[in-house]
Amino acid sequence: MEYRTSDLNLSAYLRTKYNLKIKKLEPDPDDKDRAFFIFVYDKDFDIEKAVNDFFNKSDECSVNIYMREISDLRSWLRNYRVNRE
Repeated sequence: MEYRTSDLNLSAYLRTKYNLKIKKLEPDPDDKDRAFFIFVYDKDFDIEKAVNDFFNKSDECSVNIYMREISDLRSWLRNYRVNRE
């Protein structure tokens, strides 16, 4: 199954806490400066609960790994934008 988001912080959380893999980046048709992270996950994984836990601050993850993921995802976005042009 797939989950799409353009939220960098949520994406870093999903990668840090649940080790979800990003299948690809897709352009946002409404905003050329944004991209969607396309996550793949197993049908048994409750993605809605994971997203709700993030926004409701009901869960924790390693801040060190989270910050590293933020940095990695920002680099990925920069490379994506440069190669798209």
